[in-house]
Amino acid sequence: MDVTIAAHITADWNASNTSSITPVIEPLSYIPSMNVDEDFMTSPNIIKTSIVNTERMVNDEPNGDFSHYYRTEIMVDIWAENPTTMYLFEDEVNRILWELRPNETTRIKKSDGVDGVLALGLQDSEIESFQDTEIQWEFVGVDDDSALRVSSQGSLFCNWFKIKT
Repeated sequence: MDVTIAAHITADWNASNTSSITPVIEPLSYIPSMNVDEDFMTSPNIIKTSIVNTERMVNDEPNGDFSHYYRTEIMVDIWAENPTTMYLFEDEVNRILWELRPNETTRIKKSDGVDGVLALGLQDSEIESFQDTEIQWEFVGVDDDSALRVSSQGSLFCNWFKIKT
C-alpha cells in the first residue's frame, strides 16, 4: 500500500503548488532494510512512505464470516530544504489524498511497476477508504548538526477487506 500511495503522489504532484519543486518520492517497501535514513546525496527534498502497522478491525466487520476488515497505517515522512517548502509539501500531499480518496464504490489504482516502480496501473487496489481525508503532520525538527533540512511526518490510515479463502 505504501507503493500505491507513493505512486499516486508521484503521478498527481503539481509542482506549481510547491514553488516549482518536485521532491524525490520513495516507498520504503523497495528498500531492503525499510529504514528511513538521511539521504543528502539524492535531494534535500524527499517524501518517503512506509507501512507501519496493519491491524484487524474486529468490531467493524460486516455480518458473516466471508471477509476480514483491516486498517493499515502508512507513515509519510517529508524532508525539505526549509520550513516553507516543507509546509507546501504537506499541503500538496493532503491535496492529492483529498482528491484521491476512495469510497466503497471507487477504489484507487495500484502501482503496476511496468513503466517504472511508481507508475499507475489499471487494477484497483485493496484500499476501500481512508480513515481521515487529511494527514495531521507532526514537525520532527531539523537534521542533526547540518541543519540542511527540516522534516515532518504523519500517518494515513487505509481501510480494506480481505476475502476469506
